[in-house]
Amino acid sequence: MPQVARIDFERIERPTITVNLAGDVRELPITFNDADLKLVGAAKDTTAGIVGFFAKYLGEAVHELGDDQLSILLNAWIEQRKAIGAPELGE
Repeated sequence: MPQVARIDFERIERPTITVNLAGDVRELPITFNDADLKLVGAAKDTTAGIVGFFAKYLGEAVHELGDDQLSILLNAWIEQRKAIGAPELGE
């Protein structure tokens, strides 16, 4: 049978954004792996799932952010996902 398609991944690591939370600098992936999809999917709602995902990579300080700060973080993360062509949340 002739080959229909071929996909080559030259690297496995995921793209990230750097987040500085009061001097604690960490990397936040802008894509999900299998464990992240399960974490977000198991949440009661999308917001809780995303906050849980952020806390996984950024630490518990995420739970101390105000809604204004969380909104800034979420919007930057969504914009970076759009820039690489990642699917929108809920797709």
